[in-house]
Amino acid sequence: MKARFEKERAAGSLADAYLLVGASRSRLHQEALDCAGSLLESRGPVKEHADFSLFDPTEFGAPGLKVEHIAFRKEGVPCVETALRYRPKIGKHRAIVLFDADRMTADAQGALLKTTEEPPDGTVLFFTAAELYNLS
Repeated sequence: MKARFEKERAAGSLADAYLLVGASRSRLHQEALDCAGSLLESRGPVKEHADFSLFDPTEFGAPGLKVEHIAFRKEGVPCVETALRYRPKIGKHRAIVLFDADRMTADAQGALLKTTEEPPDGTVLFFTAAELYNLS
């Protein structure tokens, strides 16, 4: 995946969103992080880059992302909406990675629909999923 992404990036033909699908969740997670690091031209760990946001349900103690991880609902809960509030800080791109999109609640998928269709300029979304049948 990273090689294909590199070709698209070099050609200046980036998509707004990428869905990485495969049986190994840990490999998918690493691929998404690698692609985000490439996009941001990160010299260190991509997780420390100012224009990178990761939404990992495991880190939130949830089986899958919920609507409050997508749209602002509760103070102190990281959400995609907040991550997209400002322009990229360092370069011209921002990377948002959402792990395990196939485990996202239906409400969360609905809340993310408009953002996925029309992300803010410079934003590239990376989704990982082991199964396609749970995605709307």
